[in-house]
Amino acid sequence: MTFYNTIHLKGAELLEALKGCTKQEEKVFLLLSNHSKPMAASDVLKVYNNFFNDAPITSIRRALNVLSNDPETKVINTNVQKIGPWGKPEYLYKIRV
Repeated sequence: MTFYNTIHLKGAELLEALKGCTKQEEKVFLLLSNHSKPMAASDVLKVYNNFFNDAPITSIRRALNVLSNDPETKVINTNVQKIGPWGKPEYLYKIRV
């Protein structure tokens, strides 16, 4: 089941929708779509690990790459970078409006 939070669910309703997501890309998309500001992989990881089992940062980066290369998901790499928690630059991703 793919769930894209175009109806802006929050709280318990959002958690229930997240349970229906089976693929990591779906979960990352949903989390990204619920933030108004662009997010780096490390930002997504923090939120992701609050809802689901711990995921390695490489899996989150892979999911963001897959989503940003799929024109149907509306996730874009902003080409803006910030310094991440490991002292290296990370790209910021957002939902295309």
